[in-house]
Amino acid sequence: QQPQQPQPRELSVIAEHQQRIRLQHEQIIQLQQDVRAWRIDRNSANKRVLELNELVMRENLAIDKIESNGNDAIRQARKAAVREAQMCFDKLDSVKEGIKALQ
Repeated sequence: QQPQQPQPRELSVIAEHQQRIRLQHEQIIQLQQDVRAWRIDRNSANKRVLELNELVMRENLAIDKIESNGNDAIRQARKAAVREAQMCFDKLDSVKEGIKALQ
């Protein structure tokens, strides 16, 4: 049995960014629920959308800076993390539509 190859550092860095994206996604879902239940005012909701959008954008940009150097595992991890970030952006767009209904 061969010893397990150590994972490139880039994979753990991507995993850290991906975890933060997931936490932000949970916050976006909570915001969406607050908007739908009218538990938040329009100005607060808009401010929170901007904050979350900025946080997800920072993570996405950090992931984008990581070079795969031909390593397929790194490329796949980056691709998965970027997909998750895009889901957050899509969800934020949905939240923005819900905010329009707030008074």
